[in-house]
This record gives sequence, structure tokens and C-alpha cells, in this order.
Amino acid sequence: MVNQSGGISTTHSAGINYTDLLGKKTIITTSYFFNYTDNTNNSSLLRNYFSKEGEGQHYNENKTAGSTNMNHRFNLRLEYYIDTMNSIIFNPKFSLQDNNANNTTNGLTYYRLDSVLSNSLIKNTSNYNGWNSNNSLLYRHRFKKFGRTISINGTAEINRKTGLTGLNSANNYLMFNGADTLLTTDQSANIINNYNNYSTSVSWTEPMGTHGMWNITYNPSFNYAISDKRTYNFDTVSESHSRLDTSLSNVLDNSVITQKGGLAYRIKYDKWNLILGANYQSVALKGNSDYPVS
Repeated sequence: MVNQSGGISTTHSAGINYTDLLGKKTIITTSYFFNYTDNTNNSSLLRNYFSKEGEGQHYNENKTAGSTNMNHRFNLRLEYYIDTMNSIIFNPKFSLQDNNANNTTNGLTYYRLDSVLSNSLIKNTSNYNGWNSNNSLLYRHRFKKFGRTISINGTAEINRKTGLTGLNSANNYLMFNGADTLLTTDQSANIINNYNNYSTSVSWTEPMGTHGMWNITYNPSFNYAISDKRTYNFDTVSESHSRLDTSLSNVLDNSVITQKGGLAYRIKYDKWNLILGANYQSVALKGNSDYPVS
């Protein structure tokens, strides 16, 4: 959910794995992993500009940044062998993440220390929370006829992410005639990202002759996503971030329905294989956008 960053990181992690045989027909494999990272990234920058006339402007920047990131991950695999012809595999996965970050940038542009052109102070903060669930259920059946099989696999993936970001900046441009300009920004943004995906795949194999095998597949899927980012400017009357900035806001949702089918024929001999196949896919996309306003 959150990309890794440079700097100095302190990481604490722990995990556990467990495998067991439940009865004579069931195998369980599970794991849990925890990770916590504390990151600090401080930097300084000095730029000197030169021209034909000699020494030019100087830019000095100091930046401090810090973040914490926490992850929980849980996996389970449950294999149930009903008999020699039938089996079921259930494989749920779940992860949880929390991330907090802040950085401050202080910049100064000058000819000499007693001749400042501009200075700026920028503060960014963010907090993100999210979880992901990915689950699959697979059923497999072998018929008495050798090579004839059917498998049905259903998957469901759900992603949830919420966030709150803040931007507070002050840029002061100093003019020699005393007409200084101060530009300030005080914003916060609420972020919601939701994603759902559901799919099923069916596969049928049928022997043909001594060396041939047909494989028929069908895979329908449906996914629905919402991306909602609303940016608010600070309102001096209400003394809160209540003025919606539609130019910096983005609200949209979309859904995709996919139908995919395939047919393949495989010929296998001792030293070579030949596979001929064809696939067909149709996609229906529907979307709606509220911001930005065009």
C-alpha cells in the first residue's frame, strides 16, 4: 500500500508457521507475519549558480522526514481430500497496514546572506490505513475415464484503503522595493480507495485418442473500484478545512465485466508436445466521474 523510502530504518518483525494433518483427509498450513518499521530521512542541499558575470544565486534547503509503517499478514491453506477422485482447497489471505508519515522542507534563495530573495517552509503529513482480503476455493474432480477432469475455482479479492493528508506551506518572495509577496497554502485531503474483484474459472479436460487431450476453459470476472479524493482548503470563517477544491479533487467509480473462454488441443509424444489453442474475451467497462469538473 505504501512504497518503501530511503534513509535510516529500524525494523521489528516476527512470524510463525504451522502445518498439521487433521484426521486422515485434511492438511492445514497457516502462517502469521508482523512487521513494524520506523524510518528517518534527513537531508541538506546547497546549490550555487554561476553566470558569465560571476557568482549568482545560492539555494540552501534542509529537509526532515519520518515515517512509521506496520503490517500484519495472515495466510491459511486448507486441503481436504474427500476421496481419491475429489478434493477441495481453501486458501484465504488477509493483510492489514497502517502508515504515518511527515516531512518538513525549509528552503532559502539568496545572493548573500544579507540579500535574501525568497524563503519557503513546507510541511506534509499523511496517515493511511488499509486492509486486503484475497480468498480462493478450488474444487477438483477426476472421472473414472483416464484424463477426464474438471476443476472449478472461485476467487474474491477485497481491498480497502483510507487516508488523510495535509499540506501547509508558506512561500515568501522578498523584493528590493519592499513589495514582498507571501503565498500560503493550508489544505487537507480525505482519501478512500475501494476495490472488489470476483471471478470464477472452470476447466475441463477430455482425452482424445492415445496422445491427444482437449482442454476447455471459461473464466467470467467482475470488478468494481471506487477512487475518492476530496481536497479542502482552510476556511478562515469556520476555522476549519471546509472549502472543497474541485480542481484538486478526484471522485470516480468504474466496473468491469469480463467473459473469457478458451479451447486448446494438446498432442504429446515421448520427445515433443504440440498445443493448438484459441481464446475469446469480451470486456464491458462502465465508469462515472464527479471530479475534477471539466
